[in-house]
Amino acid sequence: SSTGLNLQTGIFTAPIKKNGYLVTLTAQLANSYTGTKVFSYAQLFILKNGNLESLQNYLLVEMGKVGDLRVEVNMDKGDTLQVFVGHHVESKNIYGGSGTIQRYDGFNLESVRFCIF
Repeated sequence: SSTGLNLQTGIFTAPIKKNGYLVTLTAQLANSYTGTKVFSYAQLFILKNGNLESLQNYLLVEMGKVGDLRVEVNMDKGDTLQVFVGHHVESKNIYGGSGTIQRYDGFNLESVRFCIF
């Protein structure tokens, strides 16, 4: 596409060489267990040409908060950017003292937005 973003894969390919592409990444976790001690988190990374080039390209998404990352990336024509999900679980088991197991589902990543200007 003329924008460089492949809507099927989510991979951005730089259409031109540019110093300072403005990149934003936002996300949140579904939180249906307010009032309990059950929590989770997710890790998202922006990879350039398939590699993590800087820890500035790391986003921690915590429950109850919108994760927000803003970076500038220098790219040559043909370089790629993509989002990689590191740690993320959609369910957790909590083990009780009497041997009971309580399963909690629904820690889904939501509203993930990857924008390049």
